[in-house]
Amino acid sequence: MKKRFNKWWLPKTDKHIVEQLAEDTSKNRGCNYQTTQRDYTLNFANKFLSRRRTAIDIGAHVGLWAVDIADYFNKVVCFEPVPEFVECLEANLKDRNIENYEIHCCALGEEESNESKIVIEKENTGNSHIELNPDPDTNKKVIDTVIKPLDSFKIKEVDLIKIDAEGYEWHVLQGAEKTIEINRPIIVLEYKDKNTSKGEFATMKHWLYNKGYKIDNWIHSEVIFYHKDSILRDWDKGKKEQKEHDYPQLIKFLEPDYRKYDSGKSSSGQVTVHED
Repeated sequence: MKKRFNKWWLPKTDKHIVEQLAEDTSKNRGCNYQTTQRDYTLNFANKFLSRRRTAIDIGAHVGLWAVDIADYFNKVVCFEPVPEFVECLEANLKDRNIENYEIHCCALGEEESNESKIVIEKENTGNSHIELNPDPDTNKKVIDTVIKPLDSFKIKEVDLIKIDAEGYEWHVLQGAEKTIEINRPIIVLEYKDKNTSKGEFATMKHWLYNKGYKIDNWIHSEVIFYHKDSILRDWDKGKKEQKEHDYPQLIKFLEPDYRKYDSGKSSSGQVTVHED
């Protein structure tokens, strides 16, 4: 069951997203929820990748990220394990005449499993998550789901992976190892203290560091990783199309390990980054 609010199809019981929605007809997205993270990530990809071929949205929910990603990439491949959310996701994409998408109704993890459970939080469906032995709760709904590793889909030409798996990110990464090693995409990884321990995040960070990644930025709950060789290689290929004054900004993006981002833009249109 779904409902429509401010141009978005949503799960009928959800209250959290409704509170976050706002009209924004200029971009036809009708939503100001998580726009800082999305705008920064897509601006970074637009500036420093010479090719924007395939993007993967893991934990696509109702499509808040997928709708914007589709404007920047040739194709967006969405993974969402809850059929009710998939119904909303597809409706939101179709309403915006978006055709360059593909949807898989399954969860992603380290290895394949047919015996997993998804706990759906009725009033905040974006917090729905995989749980091994869920407790009964009147405010939650439990459904069966299938887990598959991303590598099993053998998706090619991947330039961006966004992962929002509500604490299951480490399992998703391990199941995506070959895809990451072959394509070296920008990776947007959600990190919330309530879902992921600092120790587990450190494990994910070092795992990615060992594969040549660094942290570009940390915006609210999203951490953006880039592979230096991939970014520089694409920069070299596309630098003739870039203006000279963009190069110092590229260096500024690549050097710091941790930063806070202010979504404002200068009068020249450049992204404004404030460092502590």
